[in-house]
Amino acid sequence: MSNFFKKLSVLEADYSKALLKLVKSTGQKKLISNPFLDGSLKESWKISLNELEQVGNQHLIFSNLNNDLSTGIDKMVKDKDNIRKKLTNDGQKLTKDMKAQIEVCQKAKLNYHKLSKEAEVAHTLLSKGQADPKMKQDKVSQLSSKASQASEKAQQADMEYREILNTTNIKQDEYYNTDMPTLLKEFQTFEEDRIVQSKDSMEKLAIFVKEIPPVVQHAFEGIEKGAQQIDKDADIRQWVSENRTGVTVPSHIEYQGFEGEAASGNNNSTSSPTNFRVGTYKPPTTQIKEWGLTSKDQSLSSTEKIAKLEQQHQEISQSIRSEVQARSGIEKLIQFYANDPKEQKKAEGELAEADKKIHALKENQKLITAQLEELGKTNLSGSSGGGADLSNSNGAGATGGATRVVRVKGLYDYDATCDTELSFREGDILTVTEQDSSGWWYAELAQSANPSASIGSLGFIPANFVDIIDG
Repeated sequence: MSNFFKKLSVLEADYSKALLKLVKSTGQKKLISNPFLDGSLKESWKISLNELEQVGNQHLIFSNLNNDLSTGIDKMVKDKDNIRKKLTNDGQKLTKDMKAQIEVCQKAKLNYHKLSKEAEVAHTLLSKGQADPKMKQDKVSQLSSKASQASEKAQQADMEYREILNTTNIKQDEYYNTDMPTLLKEFQTFEEDRIVQSKDSMEKLAIFVKEIPPVVQHAFEGIEKGAQQIDKDADIRQWVSENRTGVTVPSHIEYQGFEGEAASGNNNSTSSPTNFRVGTYKPPTTQIKEWGLTSKDQSLSSTEKIAKLEQQHQEISQSIRSEVQARSGIEKLIQFYANDPKEQKKAEGELAEADKKIHALKENQKLITAQLEELGKTNLSGSSGGGADLSNSNGAGATGGATRVVRVKGLYDYDATCDTELSFREGDILTVTEQDSSGWWYAELAQSANPSASIGSLGFIPANFVDIIDG
């Protein structure tokens, strides 16, 4: 019981501590200070956090009360332990003494029966001797003396046996009618006291548990009331009142006719008009590039096909690196907009589009690699078009990395966690083309003992998983 209440106390204390930490650190320090939380919504959160804090405090009280119950039971066990040992020892001594007395009585009986048997035999021999006319008188006298001695011993043993038997019966009556009932009564009193104290502990536990629902009910009512008081219209009006700019609608933009050089006179031809329209920039629509060999390339020789594919492999590798670097910038943008959900969501959409574009480029890269392998060209790393050098890419240096090309060897197996990372195995050789200060290097898989490895694949690798072997 003590151990149960102790563990229950620890469990409640841990829950209380975690709940109060959540309320104070995440709720009161971060959530309430969020600039996008105001008005009735903010007040509702304040009420909810205060009520949850009361719930956490009540669980802490419950934890302390359970600890008190555990301590009380430990004290009871310690106080009762000496009494229990004494009662147990007394019972063992009574049983041992009774058993010893019965053994003494049994020995006395056996001795009496033995000596009585010997006396009986001696008298039988005497009777036979007296009836035998051939037996000498001296021999008869000896038999008579032995018979007398045997009878005396048998009578003495009989008296001792009777005395011991009487003592044993008296002791047995005391054992069963007085001593043992008294001892069992003390045991019963001991056990009744233990049960009563245990009952008291359980009744206290019930009272402690009973105190929790009212606190939770109060929290429920407060949180529900706070939620019902949230007024979206009032919150919007408050936000508009606090953030209104006071800007008025401008007048219509006037038409500006074209003026040629002759009409411009000495005016600066590069000056801008006083009025202009603000629009949304739309990038020019470009024709989608076709990667790999198509039906149009059937007339090319093998050498020309290889040259075209190698050029495309270099271009697409460069494009992948540029897109990966751009993706890294979007990830930082998402972190920058941590307090602006609208802009953050927009950046997350851009990140998804970047992932799709990188995936599509990698699929086309695989197509080009496969077509080159069909033509007997397998060495795509280094200067053969693998795009190992980032120094000429538009995004080179955007992440703060070095562009010195080095060769590294995998120290451990690494499995990529996203499309922009590169998987490799222990012992694989990779060509690193960018060493970023963040600890992530951009590399190309050059050699691998794994038959399923895609030689020429590009991606980021963790620097602490490889060792530089030359460069």
